[in-house]
Amino acid sequence: MPGRCQGCERPLPVGGWFAFAGPNGPIAKCTRCALAHRPMLAKALWTALIVGSILAVINQGDLILAGQLTPGVALKLGLTYFVPFGVSVYAVLANGRVRGEGA
Repeated sequence: MPGRCQGCERPLPVGGWFAFAGPNGPIAKCTRCALAHRPMLAKALWTALIVGSILAVINQGDLILAGQLTPGVALKLGLTYFVPFGVSVYAVLANGRVRGEGA
């Protein structure tokens, strides 16, 4: 693996970095660049949209259809979409974490 982040060109931290699959082999990124990795974010957004919508219908569908959308329900709806997004991002980063030397 290269000794530099392929996003910002800074040296990869000794404590660990993240590897993503790329068209020409693995892509090494520091934490900041890994959090902004567009393919990961796109997949996480799709996951949040699909899973969040299913959960919103299951958990809040009756209130939405009845027109009882209160600020509390709106907050719950936001969290219903945020949780699958966060879990998806965490899973990708946890799976792609490489511990050890940057070079």
